[in-house]
Amino acid sequence: MSSFMDWLKFLKLKQGYKRITCVDFGGSFIKVACLQTGDGTCKLLAYVLKEFDTASSTTEGLSAFLKQALESNGVFGKQAYLSISDPEGIFIKKLSLPHMPKDELLKAVKWQLKAELPFAVEESVSDLQVIREYTDNEGARKIEIFCVFARKDTVNKYVSAVIACGLEPQRVSSSVFNYCGILEALSTGAQTSAIFDIGHTYSYISIYQNNKLNFVRSLNFSTSKLSASLCASLVTEKGRVEIGFDKAGQLMRQHGIPVDEAAKLDDGIRAGQLIPLMRPLLETAAKEIERSFDYFNSETGSGNPEVLYLTGGGANLKNLDTYLAGQLEMGIEKLPLPALLDIRNVDAERFFLDASQLSSAIGLSLSTSGINLLPPEIRGRKIELIQKSSLRIGAVAAGAMLAFSWFVINFQIRDYKKRLEIARLHLQNVEEVKALKQAVDARDDFIGSIHNGKVPSGGLLKLIGSVVPANIILNEFDFDQSSHSMHLNGVVLVGGDSVEKVLTDFMKALEDSKFILEANLVSSKEGRGGNSFEIECLLAK
Repeated sequence: MSSFMDWLKFLKLKQGYKRITCVDFGGSFIKVACLQTGDGTCKLLAYVLKEFDTASSTTEGLSAFLKQALESNGVFGKQAYLSISDPEGIFIKKLSLPHMPKDELLKAVKWQLKAELPFAVEESVSDLQVIREYTDNEGARKIEIFCVFARKDTVNKYVSAVIACGLEPQRVSSSVFNYCGILEALSTGAQTSAIFDIGHTYSYISIYQNNKLNFVRSLNFSTSKLSASLCASLVTEKGRVEIGFDKAGQLMRQHGIPVDEAAKLDDGIRAGQLIPLMRPLLETAAKEIERSFDYFNSETGSGNPEVLYLTGGGANLKNLDTYLAGQLEMGIEKLPLPALLDIRNVDAERFFLDASQLSSAIGLSLSTSGINLLPPEIRGRKIELIQKSSLRIGAVAAGAMLAFSWFVINFQIRDYKKRLEIARLHLQNVEEVKALKQAVDARDDFIGSIHNGKVPSGGLLKLIGSVVPANIILNEFDFDQSSHSMHLNGVVLVGGDSVEKVLTDFMKALEDSKFILEANLVSSKEGRGGNSFEIECLLAK
């Protein structure tokens, strides 16, 4: 009994935890992270970071790649959160509209943005996030929102690949919304902060007020564009050197943005030869960030962000933070990960090199709100699975209770027989022997009544007492052995759509017993004190 109670206690402690697989589909990389969240903690169990051309891949190729990545670790959770950040597949727009219900709001947004979308509205999935509700100078109620549209075929490709791996998609988001989860967990006290997400093929500048997205804009800057800017033919002391794309990427990873122009790099190349090649793209990025801050300030009057965080693969570029700090005259640092993140299950040294590229996936697991671009048909399938799972769990629980009751009854019968035998052998207490014999005879009658085609009332009462849920009150119980029928009247204390599920589960539990062949709902009527019902049962012969 002690071990059984310990097991129940363990299950209770585990109820608040869930294991999530977060998959971040970038333009050139796939980031997969398995995290266990709950009770104010987040544990990183495993992660995979691999280069992969997601845009041109097929669903089959993508699923095969994911299966291999998941099988190589083997600890990934069944529930999957997806993130799509490629600007070619997703469209984000901030709008201010008259206040209206959400279903009407989405229709109004689709109509207003129809001409701006890079793809047809009918070929997209969409969602909204409310920024704020306010009253304008003329007294009209307004609502400020982010509208997010994604190509339906792109979302379906990623969702189908994840399903093919045996995972269950719960949510489809985008990186700029995922970072809200990290900012909320950091609690740095900064009311306004900005994030410069530098990817391999694209970049975003996003601004957050009170850890909620308020501004986002894509920039014509990326690590691949910076590598391309270094492709040139240079004359060095060792002769002419041709810098191709791979060589440029190697120089960037090793030296970043050179600070000392006189420094000698590979193959006799001087830093002073690379800086002029990189400067136009770097200066343009800094000016575009500054313009974004000026526009945000003009719209909100909140001033510039207090800090600019760098994330994405480009955040590891050496001296980029120093360069931007000098150009923007503000604090620049890598986006830190919250203290609640437990990384003891992974290689810490390797993780700190990969952390900037994994920040979106980790933030997705921490964010409590945001967008969900999961297609409606997948959401419907998810609800159906939840309902089936609930029915299955209810049936298993009812079966377990019946099995436990059978075990207890058999244990008691053996105990009474043992006590009766001891009393007969020792002849110490004749009255006790007589009482025990009557108890055994009563159970023999119980078994005999089943063989005679009659259902024992005591058994029925125990059955009803074991299966009736807490939100049902039984007012009347009518049991007729001659007609093999039973009539139940009662009240369901919940309302709405939950009534049907409660009554269905109750009748299913009755029919799962060996005493009742069929349970039918005669009537169900909603009243002031609850939903009254009447159930007719056909008993086993």
